[in-house]
Amino acid sequence: KLIKEKEISDLLDWQKLNPLQSKVCRHVLYGDENLLVIAPTGSGKTLIGELALFRSILLKNKRAVWIVPSRALAREITETLDKIQSDHIRPVKCLGNEEINNESLKNGNIWICTTEKFESLLRKQSIESVTFQVETIIVDEIHLLGERGRGQVLESILSRYKDRINIKRLVGLSATLENSEEFAGWLNARLLKPPKNFE
Repeated sequence: KLIKEKEISDLLDWQKLNPLQSKVCRHVLYGDENLLVIAPTGSGKTLIGELALFRSILLKNKRAVWIVPSRALAREITETLDKIQSDHIRPVKCLGNEEINNESLKNGNIWICTTEKFESLLRKQSIESVTFQVETIIVDEIHLLGERGRGQVLESILSRYKDRINIKRLVGLSATLENSEEFAGWLNARLLKPPKNFE
């Protein structure tokens, strides 16, 4: 049974949204387009990522993946999701040095992955049918696309998923990104930044 938008806000127990979140959240919740959100550290981008996850899980009954640049951030996001009391939300932390069995991946509907781990999961033929069920990918620190090594892996992942017609949405989050308009064009995404005078 799918739930309504009001129930998502109840689950998240949000306080008052700041101007950036108010601007972005309506696009996340009520739109289907790809989004690229550029805003300073501490401006509330994590909540935007959570909303994109829950829209996919709770309104669409699909899987979602949150790609993060570090194990520490993966653990932090997983711990936050584990605190939410809902049978609908089943996060699985996927780190490079931890073996995840296929049953756990199939049972979980939110994968929190480091870049390298998600790339390795995509190469597992035994779960190919599961990876094709992913409806939303959130990419934290998407500016890492510009880095050698990890950036090339991330670019490969996103290029692969842009070609999968069943993928509905990519949401990129970053504190800073040079050539953000160019990146938004490549992702076919709406570029969203804080309102003027945002602090």
